[in-house]
Amino acid sequence: MRANILIGKLKHAVNITNLTSPMPIRAEPIVYDVKVDTYDDVFKLYHYAIYPHYINDVPAVYAIENPEALCEKLRTISDPPPVNCPLTVEKAIRHLSRFRQVTDVSEIRFPPKRKAIELKAAGLDPEQSKAAEHYLGPLLCVAPAGSGKTSTLITRVTLLVQRGVDPRRILCLTFTKKAQLEMQERLKAKLGDKAKQITVRTYHALAYMLMKEFTGHIPDIILDRFSILKNMELSCKLEDLDGFISLNLNSLVSPQEIKPSTRKEKQLLEGYRQYLNYLKENRLTDQDFLLVQLCNAFRGPKGIQLMDYTYPGDTPGYPKGRWHFVFIDEAQDNNLAQDVITRFISPWDNTFWVGDEDQCLLPDTLIATKQGAVAIKDIKNDNELIVANGHGTTITVHPEKVMSRYYSGPIVKVITSSGKQLTGTPEHCVFARMTPEKNRYLVYLMYSKKLGYRIGRTSTVRSNYKGSVKGLVNGHEVRLRQEKGNTLWILEVCDKLEEACFYEQYYSVKYGLPTCVFHTNGRDMSITQKLVDKLFGLIDTRKRAHKLMQDKLLNPEEPHHFPKARTTDNRGARKLHFTMFGSSKMVHGGSRWSKGLFELHNHELTYNTVDEEFAKLGMNYMGNSIKSTPGGTTYWNGRTSNGNYDSLWQTMQKMQEEILNLSLEIKAKLTGEKYKFMPLSHVRKGMLVPVLDGDIIAEEEVTSVEFNQYNGLVYDINVPYYRNYVAGGFVVHNCLYTFRGSSIERILNLRGIYPNLKEIQLKRNYRCHPGVVAAADSLIRHNTMRRPKEIIAARQEKGRAVFFENFPSITEEYEWVAEKIDGLLQAGVKPEHIAVLYRNNSQGDALSSVSLKKANIPHYVHRNGTPLFQTADMDAVLNHLTLLTNKIGSPGYENVVLGCLRTAQKSEYIGALESGGVKAAYTTAKTNNDLKAMRIFLNAGSVRMDMLPDAGAAIAYARRKFPDLDLCFDVDRLDLIEKIAGRFKNIKDFTEWVRKIKLTGEKENKTEGKVQLMTVHSSKGLEFPVVFLINCTTGHFPSKKAATLEEIEEERRVFYVGMTRARERLYISGYEEKERRISGFVSESGCLAEKTTGVQDPGLLID
Repeated sequence: MRANILIGKLKHAVNITNLTSPMPIRAEPIVYDVKVDTYDDVFKLYHYAIYPHYINDVPAVYAIENPEALCEKLRTISDPPPVNCPLTVEKAIRHLSRFRQVTDVSEIRFPPKRKAIELKAAGLDPEQSKAAEHYLGPLLCVAPAGSGKTSTLITRVTLLVQRGVDPRRILCLTFTKKAQLEMQERLKAKLGDKAKQITVRTYHALAYMLMKEFTGHIPDIILDRFSILKNMELSCKLEDLDGFISLNLNSLVSPQEIKPSTRKEKQLLEGYRQYLNYLKENRLTDQDFLLVQLCNAFRGPKGIQLMDYTYPGDTPGYPKGRWHFVFIDEAQDNNLAQDVITRFISPWDNTFWVGDEDQCLLPDTLIATKQGAVAIKDIKNDNELIVANGHGTTITVHPEKVMSRYYSGPIVKVITSSGKQLTGTPEHCVFARMTPEKNRYLVYLMYSKKLGYRIGRTSTVRSNYKGSVKGLVNGHEVRLRQEKGNTLWILEVCDKLEEACFYEQYYSVKYGLPTCVFHTNGRDMSITQKLVDKLFGLIDTRKRAHKLMQDKLLNPEEPHHFPKARTTDNRGARKLHFTMFGSSKMVHGGSRWSKGLFELHNHELTYNTVDEEFAKLGMNYMGNSIKSTPGGTTYWNGRTSNGNYDSLWQTMQKMQEEILNLSLEIKAKLTGEKYKFMPLSHVRKGMLVPVLDGDIIAEEEVTSVEFNQYNGLVYDINVPYYRNYVAGGFVVHNCLYTFRGSSIERILNLRGIYPNLKEIQLKRNYRCHPGVVAAADSLIRHNTMRRPKEIIAARQEKGRAVFFENFPSITEEYEWVAEKIDGLLQAGVKPEHIAVLYRNNSQGDALSSVSLKKANIPHYVHRNGTPLFQTADMDAVLNHLTLLTNKIGSPGYENVVLGCLRTAQKSEYIGALESGGVKAAYTTAKTNNDLKAMRIFLNAGSVRMDMLPDAGAAIAYARRKFPDLDLCFDVDRLDLIEKIAGRFKNIKDFTEWVRKIKLTGEKENKTEGKVQLMTVHSSKGLEFPVVFLINCTTGHFPSKKAATLEEIEEERRVFYVGMTRARERLYISGYEEKERRISGFVSESGCLAEKTTGVQDPGLLID
């Protein structure tokens, strides 16, 4: 029942500061006295006003004698609220003002005392029992995969009902329909008919039910957003727009709140606006928009609407408190809209979350401020930080936010020549540069896309030109260029040659990596190039190098150096330069009438290339390119500058995402020199780092780098505009990517919202073989944004359970998967006991079509979207192949051309066709860049098709000749289609095969007796005896779109989910070709050495 507070004429007085729940046993219910003098008292007042407290199973009743006087007293509190406090005095007043007023305690009617029930959870381990027996107040149950979290949740619901809680007052929220049905069945087995009174829903089903109550009619829901987007005139990829719409709706962000900074973002925003207008005009909704509508309905007709696009207009206010106990399964998957809904439907705060969370400095690190050195743990928003402003200058600025988290793992300590010290986590971004001024020796790890990895050594100083003092350069740069290598990591910096020789041999022997050069051309060597190629072909250097990088805390994506070289097809390397404070031009904040509060040097984004195609793509983001021809070679130079660091950084990321083979060089001009961005673990002895010297930025040499272990809190500071601060005397990068409300962050920050939150960790994994548990635990420990926890395998079996296989191409990987599954089926494993998991839907369609159907393996593909062969990407490929093989003017030719054009170009082309046919369209093409590209492509019909070796080569040819294919469609999907087409000798065979698949489709929907194919996201909550986790390759795991630390950690969590679906055996596979390498997640899990060769008979899996 509702609990109010009585002041005056008290039946009993209790000091509320000593109040705990449950209360000591008393003979009768209690009325509480509350003194409101400080903000902590407001917390208690609010808490006990809305919270259903029980004393030995008897509800404590509260009433307000004089609510007006109490509210007036609340307004006089001068005590400031805590930082980031979710509760305001106004919020408490609004809540109290709705309570009934009483004039005498005799008006209160207490319910009869009920006999206490002794309740104990049976059949659970100690941690599970503690969670299940929890009664009142918010509880977070941190539950890793396979830890029995559903059993714990079901038991707690059962105990609540046994206590006498009305089942109609219990709500259980899940994330999938399957999980909802499973929970209903398990509750029915425990509670019988009472289970029918418990509300079990997904968030979308709950929103559907409540919106039906609000409006009085059934919402008309669109299940396939693509069907609407396809018919709109859009200039962006449909997949990108679909994700953009979903992200913003789930984050409750309206189009008016979005400030686009690139051409692509403007296109996505326009598509988002068009889509919402379409929904409003047709009174439709979709699953994401339904959550937004419910959030608005909760606010009532007079509440602040989250979006102008919402409807209905007149909806009754929803009575809060219908459900007294709310359970949320898989809480880590919650988005902001779902969190808002949870807060509205659960004002009692009896919420039970079940979930798993799975760069910074130490707390005593001294931060330079105008007030003097302050420990980072003590930094407040009113401190004035001393930050670098570029070109050796400094300025003071207030921090935007100070963040902390728990960290357990290695730390790095760097010391300079003057004794300055910086200690932080390995990934914390700092600035450093190598210089050829001292003659030391380097031991390095070099990578060649063609051959693999090798260990080598060189001096730190080399001469570009014999006898030229001005030509002195870093030795490793010369060596990488000579070797025709692609990237290089520095392992050791040695003062003496013998020390370098020692480390060269040490790393070579310990990790089994050759010291042989990559190229013998032009050298007098006793080994030939043919034998060098054979040597690297016989040794799998990749997995050994990954192990070395893991041990040395080296990031495979951030080498110390890569060359300024041309590509193999004689085009200039696609290299983009981001320079923090790169411009000498100063930008002033404030308005045009006043200088404002800040000033800084512009940041720059530049390129210099001989690749005309790259230059044209760059113009979409950076404006016009300047063309020059020094020495007869044509160059294009692009440059843009901006005082907004974040905006320019986002532009760089967009270019990297959409331009193939683009490499980045990121530096900061903090003194007169430029310094590379690099993780703290990459800093080496002899490097120069920027430091604070008085009120200027100078540089000092690193004299020592040490590695240790640490457990405890770590901190970082978000600094607006300047994105750096001074820690331990070093200039370090700040946290560029602020916490943006991802689900994991909300779990980690629950205690800030619920001060009385209790937390229980379930430690035992009951599902998986110990080998799977060990590998998954090894992987997830690399995530830093998680609470430290121990995962114990409850099962005690021995033997291998995790196996890894690497392939030279994706089609060979798919063929191996089919062969391996066939072997398991022959050994007696049931098809439905095998699952193949992957990152996106297209991979499942490809595996099915390329290998499983060919091998006659019964299987079922679970899809969340459009099948690969029905996508717009496949239609575009078929249209372009048709252009290559048909003559201009043939029947239906104009329609095929239209299928190749972006929507924005079609109206112009149609008008040209109607007025004068294809010839008129050609004339139009001369004045339109996009149509001109189409005309050039159409004229390629003279190419001899028999010169193309296969259909894949034809698709590659079309993509080169018509770049709009890669610009308008999903590049990964096009890559996959191209690889599949490579299996067909000619275009005709491939197109007929695709059309046959498109016509047959999926005729059988039954999943029984079939191998299950699904994305990792779809597999959440499921388990299988045998799991194949495929395409574990960069670009898939992690996704190429994952650029920030938070996004990489989210990708690692997805990989972890895939691993922990396996009960008995886990097969991990991947491929390496072109730019793709085996995912670093594989080495982090310790699985690189787990080859499948010699696997014993899997008969043990039959049951």
